[in-house]
Amino acid sequence: MVFTIGVGGFVGALLSGFFTSVFSDFTLEIIFLGFAIFALSRLFFKTKVDVVQKDVNRVVLFLIGLFLGLFSMLIGVGGSIILVPILVGFLHVDLKKAISAGLFFVVFSSVSGLISHALSRDIDFFSGVVIGLASLAGVYVGILLKDRVDSELQKKLLVGFYLLIVIYLIQRIFF
Repeated sequence: MVFTIGVGGFVGALLSGFFTSVFSDFTLEIIFLGFAIFALSRLFFKTKVDVVQKDVNRVVLFLIGLFLGLFSMLIGVGGSIILVPILVGFLHVDLKKAISAGLFFVVFSSVSGLISHALSRDIDFFSGVVIGLASLAGVYVGILLKDRVDSELQKKLLVGFYLLIVIYLIQRIFF
């Protein structure tokens, strides 16, 4: 399932460089705010525990990946922030599996997004390398902690994280 979404994400992220150059920074921030509110609402309001994971057609999974790859690279995130709520809220994937799947998806979308954005505009490679190395350390620690924290606490932490993002974006955009 995640591999099919990842391939779609790779293709979608390849298109993102073109679309990013078309939209203004303000528009991209509004799109990001919309996705953050969506992610928050899916985790906060709709998450069901102990529900059977849904089987989804591969074409639908590819289209989910395509959409996520395009829009996650459009707003400058790896895609996990959007994919995890979709997997948990719509497809009823276990939260811990969804988090791991989100990290797997980021590999596809980030590599493709880097290629797309490098071809369509300048990228600050130095800052990207510094942030990337710091992210690797954070991912390593997160993976070590993932299995030591129960799903309910993970859900609360994710909801808190998304809430902080929404508050920050509202403050940045409107004030």
